[in-house]
Amino acid sequence: MTQSFADNLEHRRIRSVAQDYRDRGYDVVVQPGEADLPAFLSGFQVDLYAQNSEDHVIVEVKTRTSLAKSKDMSRLAEVIEDRPGWRLELVVTNPKKESVREEAAVQVLSEDEVEDRFQQVEKLLEQHQSVLAMLLAWTATEAALRLVAHYNEVRLKEQSPAYIIKQLFSVGILDRQQYEVMDEAVQFRNTIVHGFRMNQLQPQIVQKLIMTSRHLLRSRTFQSV
Repeated sequence: MTQSFADNLEHRRIRSVAQDYRDRGYDVVVQPGEADLPAFLSGFQVDLYAQNSEDHVIVEVKTRTSLAKSKDMSRLAEVIEDRPGWRLELVVTNPKKESVREEAAVQVLSEDEVEDRFQQVEKLLEQHQSVLAMLLAWTATEAALRLVAHYNEVRLKEQSPAYIIKQLFSVGILDRQQYEVMDEAVQFRNTIVHGFRMNQLQPQIVQKLIMTSRHLLRSRTFQSV
Protein backbone atom coordinates (compact mmCIF):
# COMPACT_ATOMS: atom_id res chain seq x y z
CA MET A 1 0.00 0.00 0.00
CA THR A 2 1.58 3.28 -1.07
CA GLN A 3 2.04 6.08 1.45
CA SER A 4 -0.26 8.49 -0.42
CA PHE A 5 -3.00 5.86 -0.65
CA ALA A 6 -2.67 5.08 3.06
CA ASP A 7 -2.82 8.79 3.91
CA ASN A 8 -5.96 9.28 1.80
CA LEU A 9 -7.56 6.26 3.42
CA GLU A 10 -6.86 7.62 6.88
CA HIS A 11 -8.08 11.13 5.98
CA ARG A 12 -11.38 9.79 4.64
CA ARG A 13 -11.93 7.78 7.79
CA ILE A 14 -11.04 10.74 10.02
CA ARG A 15 -13.72 12.81 8.28
CA SER A 16 -16.22 10.00 8.73
CA VAL A 17 -15.44 9.58 12.44
CA ALA A 18 -15.58 13.35 12.96
CA GLN A 19 -19.05 13.51 11.41
CA ASP A 20 -20.20 10.59 13.56
CA TYR A 21 -19.17 12.43 16.74
CA ARG A 22 -20.78 15.67 15.54
CA ASP A 23 -24.02 13.79 14.89
CA ARG A 24 -23.88 12.64 18.52
CA GLY A 25 -23.56 16.19 19.78
CA TYR A 26 -19.82 16.40 20.37
CA ASP A 27 -17.66 19.40 19.61
CA VAL A 28 -14.99 18.15 17.22
CA VAL A 29 -11.57 19.41 16.20
CA VAL A 30 -9.84 17.54 13.38
CA GLN A 31 -6.04 17.42 13.66
CA PRO A 32 -6.04 19.78 16.65
CA GLY A 33 -3.12 22.08 17.31
CA GLU A 34 -1.40 22.50 20.65
CA ALA A 35 -3.76 25.35 21.55
CA ASP A 36 -6.75 23.01 21.14
CA LEU A 37 -5.43 20.42 23.58
CA PRO A 38 -4.76 20.43 27.34
CA ALA A 39 -1.22 20.78 28.63
CA PHE A 40 -0.84 17.08 29.44
CA LEU A 41 -1.08 16.32 25.71
CA SER A 42 1.58 18.83 24.75
CA GLY A 43 3.90 17.41 22.10
CA PHE A 44 1.40 14.89 20.73
CA GLN A 45 -0.03 15.15 17.22
CA VAL A 46 -3.45 13.50 17.21
CA ASP A 47 -6.01 12.97 14.49
CA LEU A 48 -9.17 14.12 16.21
CA TYR A 49 -10.39 15.58 19.50
CA ALA A 50 -14.08 15.25 20.40
CA GLN A 51 -15.70 16.49 23.60
CA ASN A 52 -19.00 17.07 25.31
CA SER A 53 -19.84 17.98 28.91
CA GLU A 54 -18.89 14.52 30.23
CA ASP A 55 -16.60 12.88 27.70
CA HIS A 56 -13.26 13.82 26.16
CA VAL A 57 -12.06 11.57 23.34
CA ILE A 58 -8.76 11.47 21.51
CA VAL A 59 -9.17 9.52 18.27
CA GLU A 60 -6.28 8.05 16.32
CA VAL A 61 -7.01 6.64 12.84
CA LYS A 62 -4.45 4.20 11.43
CA THR A 63 -4.07 1.70 8.66
CA ARG A 64 -2.51 -1.62 9.63
CA THR A 65 0.77 -0.40 8.14
CA SER A 66 0.84 2.99 9.87
CA LEU A 67 -0.16 1.41 13.18
CA ALA A 68 2.81 -0.93 12.93
CA LYS A 69 5.12 2.07 12.43
CA SER A 70 3.59 4.22 15.14
CA LYS A 71 5.89 4.91 18.08
CA ASP A 72 3.58 7.11 20.16
CA MET A 73 0.49 4.97 20.70
CA SER A 74 1.63 3.29 23.92
CA ARG A 75 2.87 6.62 25.34
CA LEU A 76 -0.38 8.38 24.38
CA ALA A 77 -2.42 5.58 25.97
CA GLU A 78 -0.35 5.86 29.14
CA VAL A 79 -0.84 9.64 29.37
CA ILE A 80 -4.62 9.41 28.91
CA GLU A 81 -5.15 6.28 31.03
CA ASP A 82 -5.44 7.93 34.45
CA ARG A 83 -7.27 11.06 33.33
CA PRO A 84 -10.91 10.96 34.54
CA GLY A 85 -13.35 11.68 31.72
CA TRP A 86 -10.73 11.08 29.04
CA ARG A 87 -10.33 8.11 26.72
CA LEU A 88 -8.35 7.06 23.68
CA GLU A 89 -10.15 5.53 20.70
CA LEU A 90 -8.18 3.71 18.02
CA VAL A 91 -9.82 3.28 14.60
CA VAL A 92 -8.05 0.87 12.25
CA THR A 93 -8.94 1.17 8.59
CA ASN A 94 -7.69 -0.88 5.64
CA PRO A 95 -8.50 -1.28 1.96
CA LYS A 96 -10.64 -4.28 1.07
CA LYS A 97 -7.70 -5.93 -0.67
CA GLU A 98 -4.03 -5.11 -0.32
CA SER A 99 -1.69 -5.71 -3.22
CA VAL A 100 0.64 -8.70 -2.92
CA ARG A 101 3.18 -6.77 -4.96
CA GLU A 102 3.05 -3.89 -2.51
CA GLU A 103 3.29 -6.27 0.46
CA ALA A 104 6.31 -7.93 -1.06
CA ALA A 105 8.09 -4.61 -1.50
CA VAL A 106 7.97 -3.96 2.25
CA GLN A 107 10.78 -5.39 4.35
CA VAL A 108 9.70 -7.73 7.14
CA LEU A 109 10.69 -6.81 10.69
CA SER A 110 13.90 -8.35 11.99
CA GLU A 111 13.86 -10.66 15.01
CA ASP A 112 15.16 -7.85 17.21
CA GLU A 113 12.42 -5.54 15.95
CA VAL A 114 9.81 -8.22 16.61
CA GLU A 115 11.04 -8.60 20.19
CA ASP A 116 11.09 -4.83 20.67
CA ARG A 117 7.47 -4.70 19.55
CA PHE A 118 6.50 -7.49 21.95
CA GLN A 119 8.04 -5.48 24.79
CA GLN A 120 5.88 -2.51 23.75
CA VAL A 121 2.87 -4.85 23.84
CA GLU A 122 3.70 -5.89 27.39
CA LYS A 123 3.74 -2.23 28.43
CA LEU A 124 0.31 -1.74 26.84
CA LEU A 125 -1.01 -4.73 28.80
CA GLU A 126 0.30 -3.16 32.01
CA GLN A 127 -1.77 -0.09 31.07
CA HIS A 128 -4.86 -2.30 30.53
CA GLN A 129 -4.92 -1.46 26.82
CA SER A 130 -5.75 -4.96 25.59
CA VAL A 131 -7.15 -3.94 22.20
CA LEU A 132 -4.12 -1.84 21.31
CA ALA A 133 -1.90 -4.60 22.65
CA MET A 134 -3.55 -7.24 20.46
CA LEU A 135 -3.19 -5.15 17.31
CA LEU A 136 0.47 -4.42 17.94
CA ALA A 137 1.12 -8.01 19.03
CA TRP A 138 -0.35 -9.30 15.80
CA THR A 139 1.90 -7.08 13.67
CA ALA A 140 4.90 -8.61 15.43
CA THR A 141 3.45 -12.12 15.27
CA GLU A 142 2.79 -11.88 11.55
CA ALA A 143 6.37 -10.72 11.03
CA ALA A 144 7.56 -13.69 13.10
CA LEU A 145 5.48 -16.08 10.99
CA ARG A 146 6.91 -14.65 7.78
CA LEU A 147 10.44 -15.00 9.14
CA VAL A 148 9.82 -18.62 10.12
CA ALA A 149 8.34 -19.32 6.67
CA HIS A 150 11.46 -17.79 5.09
CA TYR A 151 13.82 -19.82 7.29
CA ASN A 152 12.02 -23.00 6.24
CA GLU A 153 11.67 -22.05 2.56
CA VAL A 154 7.88 -22.12 2.71
CA ARG A 155 6.40 -20.18 -0.17
CA LEU A 156 3.47 -17.93 0.76
CA LYS A 157 1.25 -17.52 -2.28
CA GLU A 158 -1.20 -15.31 -0.40
CA GLN A 159 -0.67 -12.59 2.19
CA SER A 160 -3.69 -12.90 4.47
CA PRO A 161 -3.00 -13.83 8.11
CA ALA A 162 -5.41 -16.78 8.00
CA TYR A 163 -3.65 -18.22 4.95
CA ILE A 164 -0.19 -17.85 6.51
CA ILE A 165 -1.04 -19.76 9.67
CA LYS A 166 -2.90 -22.48 7.73
CA GLN A 167 0.05 -22.90 5.39
CA LEU A 168 2.55 -23.20 8.24
CA PHE A 169 0.27 -25.67 10.00
CA SER A 170 -0.19 -27.75 6.84
CA VAL A 171 3.58 -28.26 6.44
CA GLY A 172 4.09 -29.08 10.12
CA ILE A 173 5.80 -25.92 11.35
CA LEU A 174 2.90 -25.02 13.62
CA ASP A 175 1.62 -27.80 15.88
CA ARG A 176 -2.08 -28.06 16.73
CA GLN A 177 -1.83 -26.00 19.93
CA GLN A 178 0.19 -23.25 18.25
CA TYR A 179 -2.25 -23.18 15.34
CA GLU A 180 -5.20 -22.76 17.71
CA VAL A 181 -3.48 -19.88 19.51
CA MET A 182 -2.78 -18.15 16.19
CA ASP A 183 -6.25 -18.82 14.81
CA GLU A 184 -7.90 -17.36 17.90
CA ALA A 185 -5.68 -14.28 17.66
CA VAL A 186 -6.56 -13.81 13.98
CA GLN A 187 -10.28 -13.82 14.86
CA PHE A 188 -9.74 -11.12 17.47
CA ARG A 189 -7.52 -9.16 15.07
CA ASN A 190 -10.18 -9.30 12.35
CA THR A 191 -12.92 -8.19 14.72
CA ILE A 192 -10.89 -5.15 15.76
CA VAL A 193 -9.60 -4.00 12.38
CA HIS A 194 -13.02 -4.30 10.72
CA GLY A 195 -14.50 -1.85 13.21
CA PHE A 196 -16.51 -4.12 15.51
CA ARG A 197 -16.67 -3.58 19.26
CA MET A 198 -14.40 -5.83 21.30
CA ASN A 199 -15.71 -6.71 24.77
CA GLN A 200 -14.12 -10.10 25.57
CA LEU A 201 -10.43 -9.67 24.90
CA GLN A 202 -8.54 -10.88 27.96
CA PRO A 203 -4.86 -9.95 28.52
CA GLN A 204 -4.03 -13.65 28.82
CA ILE A 205 -4.92 -14.14 25.15
CA VAL A 206 -2.37 -11.55 24.09
CA GLN A 207 0.24 -12.97 26.49
CA LYS A 208 -0.30 -16.46 25.07
CA LEU A 209 0.17 -15.11 21.54
CA ILE A 210 3.47 -13.46 22.50
CA MET A 211 4.75 -16.63 24.20
CA THR A 212 3.85 -18.79 21.20
CA SER A 213 5.46 -16.38 18.73
CA ARG A 214 8.64 -16.15 20.75
CA HIS A 215 8.87 -19.92 20.89
CA LEU A 216 8.48 -20.18 17.12
CA LEU A 217 11.29 -17.71 16.53
CA ARG A 218 13.56 -19.53 18.95
CA SER A 219 12.80 -22.81 17.18
CA ARG A 220 13.32 -21.24 13.72
CA THR A 221 13.36 -24.50 11.74
CA PHE A 222 10.87 -27.28 11.05
CA GLN A 223 13.21 -29.90 12.49
CA SER A 224 13.34 -28.26 15.90
CA VAL A 225 9.62 -27.51 16.30
